[in-house]
Amino acid sequence: MATGTNSKKTGHFKNNPKASVCCHAGCDSLSLLGNVSVISDKEVKHSLWQDWFIEHFPKGV
Repeated sequence: MATGTNSKKTGHFKNNPKASVCCHAGCDSLSLLGNVSVISDKEVKHSLWQDWFIEHFPKGV
């Protein structure tokens, strides 16, 4: 998952890192629970970068 460093969601995660993601397809479902990490290290950001992110982050990493 990726979101902008200055987004409201990132601010929420900095205050409370608990999160969940739920997906449902047909008769199957999946729930993930855990803690979110906000990554600020540029080397790590570059290693996680996906080409399609450019659509959402036009200035790049």
